[in-house]
Amino acid sequence: MAGYLELKQRLTLIQHKLNTVNDVLALVAAELRHQNSSALEWIIILLIVFEILVFIFHYWLGWI
Repeated sequence: MAGYLELKQRLTLIQHKLNTVNDVLALVAAELRHQNSSALEWIIILLIVFEILVFIFHYWLGWI
């Protein structure tokens, strides 16, 4: 019966397709983590620039 329905080939094909979907989802998850990390890096850079500007205005120009 199993030979008649070609279950082994069908299971192999389904396993291959599931592995492909798993690989694609892993790539998407890695890309999302990278985007979040990149956004946090830009926030940190902007905060450092803001701190430098506050330092310049406060100590050199006497403002704030």
